[in-house]
Amino acid sequence: MVYIYVKALCWQRQLGLFFLIKTLHIFGLGLVVGLLCQLAAIWSDSWVVVDRYVYPYWDSLKGKVTYGINSNATSWFLVEKIANAGLWRACYFFPHLPYKHTSSYCADFFDDYRPERWFTILQLLCLLSPALSLLGSLHLAAIVPACCFKETLHWLGTRLLVAGGFTGTVAMLIFHTYVTKEFIVFFDWSPFEIKKDWAFHIYLDGSLLHLVFGLLYVRERWSVGITVRRSIFQPVTRQKKRIL
Repeated sequence: MVYIYVKALCWQRQLGLFFLIKTLHIFGLGLVVGLLCQLAAIWSDSWVVVDRYVYPYWDSLKGKVTYGINSNATSWFLVEKIANAGLWRACYFFPHLPYKHTSSYCADFFDDYRPERWFTILQLLCLLSPALSLLGSLHLAAIVPACCFKETLHWLGTRLLVAGGFTGTVAMLIFHTYVTKEFIVFFDWSPFEIKKDWAFHIYLDGSLLHLVFGLLYVRERWSVGITVRRSIFQPVTRQKKRIL
């Protein structure tokens, strides 16, 4: 029985590695796309956008149409972008500002801001996620040319992929919860709202890709192991019943 159990474990590992090698080019493309999405989002300032609603009305003193924030003036309004932010800085724009000659500027979170501790943790998690995913991808890619330690590379690679995807997903939940319009815009220009931009979405997509691919590799290895154990132990139990 001990010999059969050890033989089943060996077959499980061999079949799991065989499945990994045969599908590595398919999953590898998804892993590269997810990693590129995360890296492109990290260096972008388009994670969130803050828009302001302005309403046109007739100014009798100036004799022309001007824009203001009085919502009772008319039902028509314009949406203006006043700020956008990423992980490292926030940029501010001032369209139709009453105080003229004010140019746009960008403020770094490290130099010009005093961010909260949670924001520093958020930045570290966003950097840690692609690093773990890259290490996991390299471990899985090293299985094909490796002559030994293939099982160890498979185990480490899948766990690092799952950890990287999970870390990125948690970071996006923190970003969605704590990065509000009050955190980006300190002055009161109501009504205005904050929206997630393209960088937030592609970073989340990259994290989910790594998490799903890592879980698929782990699940496939467990399913192969269960199939091998059933195929080996069932004939043995039948032979025992016949002998008895």
